[in-house]
Amino acid sequence: MRFAVIGSRGYPSTYGGFETFVRALVPYAIAEGHEVVVYGREGGHRDRPLIVDGAECVRTRGLDSKHLSTPTYGLSSCWDARRRDLDAAHPSTS
Repeated sequence: MRFAVIGSRGYPSTYGGFETFVRALVPYAIAEGHEVVVYGREGGHRDRPLIVDGAECVRTRGLDSKHLSTPTYGLSSCWDARRRDLDAAHPSTS
């Protein structure tokens, strides 16, 4: 199965609860033979590699503002994910 994780601030990250979940999910899914694409925010993480623990890390753009950052980063991630051949996507619920 090829699936995406949308809504993380980046991988690997220790920012919060969802990132902790992603940090546990990705290695497990890779070990089980799945292909994983993790979407994260572009800002401040340009030095991070594009493949981490076997997962493809895609950094998207958004507006860095108090009320618009989460929806705009999520929208740009969803927009990119719809172009890929994915079986499923797991969004953040925050």
